[in-house]
Amino acid sequence: MGTKFTNIQIQETNLEIVKNALIKYYTQREKTRNEYYIGNLTENWVTVLHDYSWGEVRDEAIELSRYIPSPILAVHYFDDDLFELYLVEKGAILTCHISGFEDYMDSLPKMGNIKLLIEKLQLQISENELSSVLSADDLEEKVSKLEDIFRAPLWIKYDWINEDEELQSRFLKLVL
Repeated sequence: MGTKFTNIQIQETNLEIVKNALIKYYTQREKTRNEYYIGNLTENWVTVLHDYSWGEVRDEAIELSRYIPSPILAVHYFDDDLFELYLVEKGAILTCHISGFEDYMDSLPKMGNIKLLIEKLQLQISENELSSVLSADDLEEKVSKLEDIFRAPLWIKYDWINEDEELQSRFLKLVL
């Protein structure tokens, strides 16, 4: 069994903006109580962790982007077989990158719009360099390199919070 994780990365330095957006978003939905963790693990990103199911991380990022004026990444990694990265803003998917097995869960490989990723995330990398990273076959290596390029903690999941006290101390727990 491989590694599985989902998370949302918001290109924002102010944790309160994300907290307030989550509260607004959540109070407008009829849903059972949920637990979220939000924290600044890197300088320009707020990480949102929750026990997301398949597709839910993308949908929630889209909805949150209606309340937050910053670019948002939705990250989904499943068993070293599938990697999905969505860039969303203002309630819409701007671009997505999907890689892994071609027939896995009806997901087809799709190269994200590299120029748009660089522009929206203000990345300091050439289009050719980012294209090379996104074209790599090894998904674990791809995510690791993207973490360095984005300077965002993509390889993180909700379950780890309860297993790591130091990590837990860097997050605010919200029960909504």
